[in-house]
Amino acid sequence: MKIKDDFVGENKRIDIISKGGYPTIIPLDWRPILVDCQMVVVVPDMHMSIFNTTLDNFKYGAEAMLDFLTHVRRIQRRLERNDGLLRVYQIGDMYELRFPGRDVNATVSEIKLSSDDYSQILDAFERLFTNKLYGNHDFENRHFQNSAFCYSEGKIYLEHGFAADTWSANPQSPLWDPAMLGFYEIRRLNEFFNGLLDKFHLLNPDKTSSWGVGSGDVERSDYPTDADYERDQGYIKKYYCDRMRNHKNQGGCRITIIGHTHMPHLDANVDGGSYMYVDCGAWTVRRSDFVVVTDEELALCHYRRKA
Repeated sequence: MKIKDDFVGENKRIDIISKGGYPTIIPLDWRPILVDCQMVVVVPDMHMSIFNTTLDNFKYGAEAMLDFLTHVRRIQRRLERNDGLLRVYQIGDMYELRFPGRDVNATVSEIKLSSDDYSQILDAFERLFTNKLYGNHDFENRHFQNSAFCYSEGKIYLEHGFAADTWSANPQSPLWDPAMLGFYEIRRLNEFFNGLLDKFHLLNPDKTSSWGVGSGDVERSDYPTDADYERDQGYIKKYYCDRMRNHKNQGGCRITIIGHTHMPHLDANVDGGSYMYVDCGAWTVRRSDFVVVTDEELALCHYRRKA
C-alpha cells in the first residue's frame, strides 16, 4: 500500500515531513513488515489536561486531532470493507497525570468532561480500537489492562521512550519519587501565583502556561535536522538502536518507534540500513505529528491546524 494514495489521498492537511516530503521505502527483504494488518498509524505524546488550564497545551491542536481521527477512521472503514485492517497506537503520555489525586492534576474523567472536543477525541480513539502505551507523564495508567509498556507489531517494536532517559524523566529510576515531589511543590507555587494574578485581572489563564509547559498557540511543522536530534536526543536513540542490534526486542525486529522527546526523527540507515529508528514527535508544544507504516512504506507526517 502506498501512503500518499492509500492514506493521504485528497486530505490537504497532511504533509509528509520526513525524507524531503516522500515516504521511506521498506526494503524488499524486510517484507512483510506487518503480520496481520495492512497499515499502522502511530499517534505521539499529547499531554491532555483539563481544558484551558495552565497545564493544557493540547488545546491548540485539539480541532486538528479531531479532524485527523475522523480521517483515520474513514481509512480504517475503507480497509475493513476489503477485509483489511488498520491499527492505531498511541505511544504514551496521552494525559498529564504525573501527580494522580493531587490538587495540581486531574483524572482522565475530569479531562474528558472539561471540553466537548476532548470528549469527542477520546471517544474517537475508542472507536478506532486504539492500542495505548503509557509514558512517564501518565505512568499511573500502567495499572490498567488497556495500557501497555510496549507493543510488537510484526517486525516493529513500539515503546514510549522514557526507559532510556535520565532519573528526572524516568519513573523506573529510584530518584523519580524525590524528583517528582520537588516538581510537585513547584507546580503548587505556580498554581498559587497564577491564581493570585488572575484574581486581580493581571493575566488571562488562556494565555499563561505552567513552568516547563510552554505555549502552543503558534503551529510548528518543521522537521529537526539530524544534527539537532543527535545533539539533544542522541543518547535515547543509541539506547534503542543498541536494543535492535543486540536483538533485545521481538524476533526479526527491524523498526523501533518511540515518542517521549517531542522531536520527530527518522533514521532509515541504522547499521548501514539493517534497521530503522523512528521518533514520532508530538501532538503538543505546537506540533501535530504522526507516523504511518505499510508493508511498502513509512512516513513521518504533520497534520495542519487549518486546511
